[in-house]
Amino acid sequence: MVQFLLAIAIFVIFTSLYMLWKTKIQAKNSSKVVINLPPEIPGAYFPIGHLYLFISKTPLALILANLADKYGHIFSIRLGIHRAIIVSNWEIVKECFTTNDKVLAGRPASSAGIYLGYNNAAFGFADYGPYWRNIRKLVLLEVLSRRIKSMKKLSEEMDKIVTSWIDEHLMKRELAIKDDDQDFIDVMLSKIDEQFMYGYTRETIIKATILNFEFIPFGSGRRSCPGITFAMQVTHLTLARLLQGFNFSTLGDLPVDLTVGNSITLPKANPLEVFVMPRLAPMLYRH
Repeated sequence: MVQFLLAIAIFVIFTSLYMLWKTKIQAKNSSKVVINLPPEIPGAYFPIGHLYLFISKTPLALILANLADKYGHIFSIRLGIHRAIIVSNWEIVKECFTTNDKVLAGRPASSAGIYLGYNNAAFGFADYGPYWRNIRKLVLLEVLSRRIKSMKKLSEEMDKIVTSWIDEHLMKRELAIKDDDQDFIDVMLSKIDEQFMYGYTRETIIKATILNFEFIPFGSGRRSCPGITFAMQVTHLTLARLLQGFNFSTLGDLPVDLTVGNSITLPKANPLEVFVMPRLAPMLYRH
């Protein structure tokens, strides 16, 4: 037991000395280059930095928001021996992803990039450079574009069928034929009247939301998600198919628990469990 504790003590001492040496080397190298960095909040302790501030049941987003209220919209913290810059203002975010876009386009080396990204070959992990630019261009042109249309003929036939269905429903609406048994097309046609909201189309509002730096759901700048167009075309169709084909209910019809968990991605504290039941009778799925 004594030998085990001694081994742990020696390991901790050598690890601390190594990290101290590495920190001094980094500080010495960084002192040669004058970089105007955001101010660092006080209270950093070697070698953990400000990590102790996040040991709480409070969601990480609220902790960072409280720090922003106290120290301003942009500041830096220490995550161990590494510096991290926190930005909580959309105008500064816009400047980061427009004016200084190229500076922030790099990616640090990580074990995930080496082992999961085939030694940073996956362009999501690759650092900014010629390789990343070529791979991104290839993905945008060959994978996430409309160039590949192997099912073009089938798509044209499906388009004719759906168009005939829509024309039939439009004719009923023009002739004021009442039909108590409305289907999905009737519901979608009823929403067309609401498409123009305060002079803007629904597509314009969606695009403005994506480009708004207060939200940026797909990121922004050079490293933004290349699948924005693909996602806008497919995601709503996938969700619509699920909602049309199945009924969802919670256990005991209880309200959904929206308690936030303690993580950087704000997961649910209690996993959501639901019953998924087909809307149609089982016999209709046999054909």
